[in-house]
Parts: sequence; C-alpha cells; structure tokens
Amino acid sequence: MLVTMLSRLLAFVVSLATLVFVVVAFWPQLLGWQRTSPWSVMVAPRGFALSIALLIFIVLAVLGRFGRPLRRILMAVGSWLLVFAVATGVLLYFRGTGSALPSAPTRGATDNIRVLEWNTMGDAPAPAAIAQLAIAQQAQVVALPETTSATAADVASIMANAGFDMQSLTLTYDQVYRAHSTSLLISRSLGTYRVANTGGGTSVSPTVIATSSDGGPTFIAAHVVAPSQVTMSQWTSDLTLLAALCRTPNVILAGDLNATIDNLQGLGTDNLGNCRDAALVTHGAALGTWPTWLPTLGGAAIDHIMATPEWTVTGSLVITSVDGSGSDHRPLLAQLSRTN
Repeated sequence: MLVTMLSRLLAFVVSLATLVFVVVAFWPQLLGWQRTSPWSVMVAPRGFALSIALLIFIVLAVLGRFGRPLRRILMAVGSWLLVFAVATGVLLYFRGTGSALPSAPTRGATDNIRVLEWNTMGDAPAPAAIAQLAIAQQAQVVALPETTSATAADVASIMANAGFDMQSLTLTYDQVYRAHSTSLLISRSLGTYRVANTGGGTSVSPTVIATSSDGGPTFIAAHVVAPSQVTMSQWTSDLTLLAALCRTPNVILAGDLNATIDNLQGLGTDNLGNCRDAALVTHGAALGTWPTWLPTLGGAAIDHIMATPEWTVTGSLVITSVDGSGSDHRPLLAQLSRTN
C-alpha cells in the first residue's frame, strides 16, 4: 500500500514538473523568458523540437510496455510530451508554409520592391552563385550578412552585366574574419543611397543602414550576434537597437537576426518595433532558414525581411534550391508594395 502511494505521489510530482517544463518550452513568452537562456534557443527550432518530443514519447511508450514499475511515471511524462508535440504542430500549421509570390515588379518600379536576404557564411557561395540567384529572383535589394566588400562588388558587377545596376554598400569590423562584414546591394532605380551609420551599430557583426537622398525607404541589412551564455546581453542589445530603428518611418529591414518571431515578442507594437515580419504576414513563418542540413519545417526562422506600415508584404519565399552552395543559411525573398 505504501509503495503504491509513493509511486502515485512520485508520478504526480514528475507529471507536474513535466507540465511546467513543456509549458515554458512551448511559450516562454508567458513568463517573459523568450530572450532568456536556455529558453531563447529551445523555442527557436519548433519543428525540430516537435520531432524530438515525439521520439521521446515513442521511447517512453515502448519502455512503459516492458517496465511495469515505472509505467505510471512514463505515461505521465509521455502524455505531456504528446500534448507539447500536438500544440507545436497546431502552431506551425497556423504560422503556415508560405504562398506563391506575385509577379516580379517591372524594371524601374519604386512602389513594388523585391528584397533578397542571404547570410553567405563568410563568402561561402561564389559571387556568381549569389548574383545568379538575385538575377533569377529579379531582386532590387540584396542584403548579404557575412559578405565582404570584394564579394559584394563582384556580385554587383555580374548583375550589372545582366542589366541590373546595383549600388554596393559594405560595413566591415575587421579584415580577418569575413563574418564581420555586412553588404547591401540596392538598385539604382530606387534612388541614390549612402551608408548612414559608419559605426555599424550591432555588437559583433555590422548592420548597414542605407538612406536615400531621393526620399526612398531606409534599407537596413542587419546581423545580430547569436545568443549564447557569453553573448546574451549583446544579443538583447542588438535586437533592442533594431527595434528602435524600426520605430522610425519608411523602413525595410532584411538580415540574420539570430532570433525567431517568438524571441522578438515584446520588442514593439509589431514583430520588431513597428516592423512586420514578411513570413508571418504571408503565412510562411513555420519554415526555417537555418540550418540547411535540416528540412525547412525542422529549422529555425532566424533570417527575416521586415517593413514598417508604409509597406505591405505581398509575398515571401524561403529558397531551398541553393542548399548545397556552402552557406548554412537559406536565402529569403519577399515582395513589398507601397501602402496606399
């Protein structure tokens, strides 16, 4: 009798602990922990977390068949993991896997803009590969975190030969580590642009802020440091900086934020300051951009294209056709039109 009571008590305690864990792992925003270690990382690859929860559930179910003394405890843990998996699946379903892009804007259009973002992992893809992708997607703006000025210039040159006249803007923190450069290509048809922040702003890798002398939108190519035990304060500071930039009007931001929309919650009235996430708006936020060795549904959506309310997102796409190019990030494409 005593053994049975203790077994039930232990099962209750373990069940309660598992419930608390899965609730916080599923929605750390409930306690404001979405930018707190380890929850900030755990909440990022939701599809991967779903798979792990299902795998553990299956293992516990098998063990429960053969381990009668522990069956009650295993069932308690397994039940909450199954609830976590189902809830995650429902969330991913509603965030969506994307929809078709509208037709590309006509050459020279300024009210409809296609933006391509690709973290090249320190110039890993050849300039020709980057340029060919930008040309194929008819991108008017190309944000390239971890891309040096030399590579960006080569990409711009190749695009120019194909009839895409691009301005090349780069900020570099040092010449030793290629990841400490961020480049931004902007079609000259959108106006004349210059780098407004020579300091770079973000902590480890620079963010390029490009402003126009012709009244066009401010384009931001962003790169936020990855969160870790060492860099949590820098990560939070970088995201806060970008949120502040997104509170200014007429901004289009693209880059590797090393954060999902869950991590960004609480940093503004929209997803980041006043910027709305293109993938979330177009029901494609379930697809991950990193890493390329995981399926899109298993990865983390840490690359983003965002815009303030002056721009309406009409389509977005995670591009998988260049997964073998060398970068561990997938390119992200979005189309935006000026809000009437």
